[in-house]
Order: sequence, then structure tokens, then C-alpha cells
Amino acid sequence: MTETDTTKKILTFSLYAIIFLYIFSIFTYTIIVRRNTHFDDSYISYRYALNLAQGNGITWNVGEQPTEGYTNFLLVLILAPFIKVGANPLWVTRILGILAILITTVLLYFAARNLFEMDKAAAFLASIIMLHPFGAFVAMLGLETCLYSLGLTLILLSFNYYLTRNELSYLYYFGLSSLATFWLRPEGAILVIICLIYLVLSRRSINKKAVILPLVSTLFLPLALYFVWKYWYFGRLLPNPYYLKVTDTFFPQSG
Repeated sequence: MTETDTTKKILTFSLYAIIFLYIFSIFTYTIIVRRNTHFDDSYISYRYALNLAQGNGITWNVGEQPTEGYTNFLLVLILAPFIKVGANPLWVTRILGILAILITTVLLYFAARNLFEMDKAAAFLASIIMLHPFGAFVAMLGLETCLYSLGLTLILLSFNYYLTRNELSYLYYFGLSSLATFWLRPEGAILVIICLIYLVLSRRSINKKAVILPLVSTLFLPLALYFVWKYWYFGRLLPNPYYLKVTDTFFPQSG
């Protein structure tokens, strides 16, 4: 390697470092500025998690019939043990959101390099966008949004890795990612259904019988058990927001 090549590498690395530090400093500044931001929807999940942590089950009011007034089942489960030991659920969710953004950034970088064979500059730019200050703002709201975005990223990457490498292990990752993402937000099922339709209709050389075990064991069977439990526990398959926003069957009719 010549001295010119060495100098070029140092300058390139320095440029990347300056760009990263600049964006990351804005990201960090947004977190500091928005530390007192509160979003009322977050506290719905926190109340359910609090009741669960105190041994009262998943319910809004202790002693009353269980209700599903949330749509982020997994977040409620995650927060309950933290609340049990005295942690602040708002800051736990914020930290998880920030970590999710950083992990997503790393995943996008390596996916761009390994899966899509982009050069370093393109991969760097493709991943650094995740450190946009709006992401920090969303994380500070204390909702599952950033974790949900990470879940969608894992679904897409594991599915793409399976298609390109034809290794069944990636289907297990796909199933688990799909399950977790659905439990964070039910609309995550849309992406999963699209992937499964592509898998069924694809003309690639895929052993379609071999994919049954990974998908059944990590996705379909757990989902079936989950819905059985939901109907047994809540008496309904869909959460309260559906009946409030889509139908008029939540409240009894007057007159």
C-alpha cells in the first residue's frame, strides 16, 4: 500500500467519522431536549404492566373483568418485571427505543454490505439515516414504535437472507421476528402475510415442505395458542380500540 493510498483511507475514515459524530450529536441533543416529553397513550400500557407486575393480571381496573385496552402486548410483558423491581416504565421504554434505533442502524449497515453488496459509502449512508433526530423524538415518547421498526427490519432481513442463502435457520429467525413484531403491533401481520404470499407463489428452487416446521413452530402454533388464551382470558379476540374505532358494539345501545 502506497503512502497515497494510506492518506486516502485516513481521509475517508475521517470524513465518515465527522458525519457520524455530527448526526449522533444531534440525535443525542434531541434526546436531552425531549426528556420531559410525555405522551398519554404510553401510560395506558404502563398501567396494564403495573397491574400485571402487582399480580393483578392484565386488566385496567383491579378487581374488574380483564380488558385489552392496549395493542402492544409484548411491551406490557417486557415492562412488568422492570416495574416489579421499581424501574420507571417510561425510561425503560425510552432506553429500549434508543437501543432499537442503534441496533437497526447496525443491521442496515451490514445488510447493505453483505446482502445487497453495496460499497462502504452507500452502506454507511443507508444506515446513518436511522440516527435522524426524529427517531430520537419518537423514542422519547415511550411507546413501542422503535422496537416495532426493529421488528420489521428483522422480518425483512431474515426473509431476504433465507431467499438468497436458502438456509432454513433464517426461517426460524423470520418466524420469531414476525411473532414478536405482531405482539408489538398487530399491523405487523401485513408484512408477514406479504412475505408468506411471495414464498408460496415464488418460482425459486425452494423446498416448500421443509419450510413448514420452522413456520409452524415459531409463528403459527404460538399465534394459535395466543388467540386461544386471548379468547379465554378477555372473551374477545380483538382489542378494545378495534371495537371503539371500527364498530359500535363496545358500548351498550341506549334506548
